[in-house]
Amino acid sequence: MRIISLSVIFIGLVLIAVSCKDRAAGKRYGIKKGIVVSESIYSANRAKSTITLHFDDYGDREYTIAQSETGVNGVMKMKQQHSLLDGEFLYTWDTETKKGSSINMLRY
Repeated sequence: MRIISLSVIFIGLVLIAVSCKDRAAGKRYGIKKGIVVSESIYSANRAKSTITLHFDDYGDREYTIAQSETGVNGVMKMKQQHSLLDGEFLYTWDTETKKGSSINMLRY
């Protein structure tokens, strides 16, 4: 999961750099809508991590897919997690366990 964490930090830094001047105007990003894809491949342990971020309304709505693939003893294992930020609510779910949660972001 460290691979996913580093990719999320990288995406966050890129979007913060783009949006510094628009924060005062109440916008999270300086772009109306877009897609950001970050992919990391580690050949030593045959691991691959892909994070795809879709955003709209200057970041007021976001959908993120974090997917990781690891190879152990010739067997590939894939894990996929999703999150949706819609205004003040953040929803997260895992497709493998079929469990999710929601949180009101204004409270934190």
